[in-house]
Amino acid sequence: MITFEECWPLGANLNLSTEFTNTVNSLIRAAQSVKVKDATGLGTLAYTLSTGDDSVLSGSPEDRDIKIVSEAIKRPNDFWDWVTANCSQERQRSLVEVAQKAHRRGGWPWDRAFMQAAAYLALTEDVPTVATAKQQSKEFPLWVALDKHTPQGKQALHNAAKRIGVPSNQLFWVSFYFESALTNDVTDSFWWSKEVHWRLHQVGLDLDKASFIWDKAQAVVSELLKAEAEHLREYIERPTPVQLSLFDPTYFASENEQPIFSEETPKTEAKPLQKPKNSL
Repeated sequence: MITFEECWPLGANLNLSTEFTNTVNSLIRAAQSVKVKDATGLGTLAYTLSTGDDSVLSGSPEDRDIKIVSEAIKRPNDFWDWVTANCSQERQRSLVEVAQKAHRRGGWPWDRAFMQAAAYLALTEDVPTVATAKQQSKEFPLWVALDKHTPQGKQALHNAAKRIGVPSNQLFWVSFYFESALTNDVTDSFWWSKEVHWRLHQVGLDLDKASFIWDKAQAVVSELLKAEAEHLREYIERPTPVQLSLFDPTYFASENEQPIFSEETPKTEAKPLQKPKNSL
């Protein structure tokens, strides 16, 4: 899921084995690559349309792409048959095959939509080569990890919204797009940018207003999470079995290894919109 969400072209070479070291290597590969988030944006918009919400449609030519992937969500077997039959390059075939296997494993429906969107993009735009991201030496701010996906982050965002006088749902999405979804290096992505614009519009914002809110809220959220971030720092600075295993593969006996992801396990800076390539 993380590979297709953050850098969908890497799906062409993704090993779906749930063996521990392979999972870690896949995460490292995604982390070290320039992010390509078109599958996330297109998948999100298509999933939203599949639920009956047509606010994602703008009357522009790219509505067709959203409708096709939305229909794929409703008729997955027909979709996979179609993309498989129309692959003309080996790299396309590799990505479609991996995406289909990943899709079959299950998960949250919007995550599965990312995989279908990646297969569609591979067929209509080919699979681009992914560059290695620039190295960064600055320390990661641990409070950022405590975002709207954690109980501590949700509470902090609620409290911060009250302090600065904005609706909680606005701050939840502003914090996600302006902080949580930031990456070390990312390509310009039409579909990701389109998702950001659409989502912010849904909560009554545009990029300028959202940026203004985050300028006011960032320090407040950071301060509210200061103690939790320190607790997290103390925890991760102590060697854990997982950390030790990265240096000593024999630490875990094979019979005790557990896959990080199972079939039952369900889930970056906004860029200017660009014209998409022609699709089928």
